[in-house]
Amino acid sequence: EQVKRLPAETKRMMDVGAWYLFDQADCFIGVPTTNSGLYIERESVPLMQLVLHGYVRYTGGSLNMANDMQTDLLRAVEYGCDPQFMLTSASPQMLKNTEYSSLFSTHYTNWLDTIGKTWSRLKPICEQWQGQRMSGHYSPEEGVYVTAYENGLRTIVNYTDAPVTYEGTTVGAKDFGCLSSR
Repeated sequence: EQVKRLPAETKRMMDVGAWYLFDQADCFIGVPTTNSGLYIERESVPLMQLVLHGYVRYTGGSLNMANDMQTDLLRAVEYGCDPQFMLTSASPQMLKNTEYSSLFSTHYTNWLDTIGKTWSRLKPICEQWQGQRMSGHYSPEEGVYVTAYENGLRTIVNYTDAPVTYEGTTVGAKDFGCLSSR
């Protein structure tokens, strides 16, 4: 009820747990980019993202809080997520021995260069996939995933330790690229 009282022009960012507010959200943060981890699940499929993409923007987890930032960045590209970083102005020493000590790697000055470089690489792709529905997701070979969008954009994510070539585009080891309709 409170969200409905906000002025129409107010942008609404919701935590992933607030699905009941789907029709009120402009963006969801923290959308999962992995499966449940059960041993019977061999692959992780971006089903939720296939439903959401093109209707509402979303992020995965905070890249700077990841155990493996490079893999999480690749997952973000594969799943069509906007990049997200969790930042604080408090120094790590101020957070030590507090309920926020888990945020030790979030001081903004430590991340400005990384955020700039990450956004420089992702911006051209993000601009093409915004507002576009996902039209497919497949694996042409082991460790390589392609996500297709209705405008013809296809992102290629290579999780392997060797470069791969897909339809004439070479993607380096543990990297991403795209085939664009532009």
